[in-house]
Amino acid sequence: MQDRLFQEKYGEEICSTLLSEFKLKAENIKEKNEADQLIVKRHIEKINQSLELDLAINETNWAFDFSGWTGQLDLKKDNLKKYRIIGLEPHVERYDYQVTYGLSDITPQGSQRFSLNLENEFEIQCNDDSSLIWTNLFKIMASDKQQSEVLKKGNRKTMLEFLNQFYITDLCHFAPQNKAKAINNINDWKNIRFKVASHFLTNEISLIKPKVIITQGNNVFTELKQILKFNETDSYPLKFGKNCWSIKTGEDKDKGYRVLSIPHFGTVLNYKTFYIRNRELVRKSLIDNSLL
Repeated sequence: MQDRLFQEKYGEEICSTLLSEFKLKAENIKEKNEADQLIVKRHIEKINQSLELDLAINETNWAFDFSGWTGQLDLKKDNLKKYRIIGLEPHVERYDYQVTYGLSDITPQGSQRFSLNLENEFEIQCNDDSSLIWTNLFKIMASDKQQSEVLKKGNRKTMLEFLNQFYITDLCHFAPQNKAKAINNINDWKNIRFKVASHFLTNEISLIKPKVIITQGNNVFTELKQILKFNETDSYPLKFGKNCWSIKTGEDKDKGYRVLSIPHFGTVLNYKTFYIRNRELVRKSLIDNSLL
């Protein structure tokens, strides 16, 4: 099941490069090059044909976000990863394929991916990728015990145990190899993203068996609800000046997971306008409403 799922999603060549007994080999990722771009285009063309997407593959360079996790996916566990994070689509500039938000044990340069910075302001450093998302998530979602161990004692093992709960991917796992706004040049992109997610997400959720699906913002929550048909259960407003922010929840009792929408926690813009002052507001709302 794992072999078929990842090979259908990313292609056999990329899977053989990045997977070994379902541990990620991110050290095999290279800076963008012609050979890897041909591999990416060949597989996106297969997806293009099988899902009837009508993409003009050869008119641009493309890139994959490979689903990210630390450690090994262990099929013997009832819940391989407690939390599954879902975003919209990749924003890839340096590579032809990369691990989503750097969630892997090793960087493309073969060095240790995660470390702790306890100087000045605490940060989980994600080398060669965004540290912001993992710092935000830790400060919002880590237990009081985990926070004490990491913030006061600098316990790296506790930090890694926290990160090991997560699996991260996108609604659509490929996009033009460029800045985020490049998707605006793709005709009918939202419908393409919907078709890709509808095809791949259900099987992937069945494989990972998360207890909680976390969406990066309400736009992802809304699209995911249309795809997975889960029940929306509640909405919790976050009071932040004149801006309207909220946490939404949903669930699928038959499949055994909850869905939790948190304001997008991985962008610099949201950090500057919201999270730099309001991480505790989100954490308090989650705790007060028994969502953690």
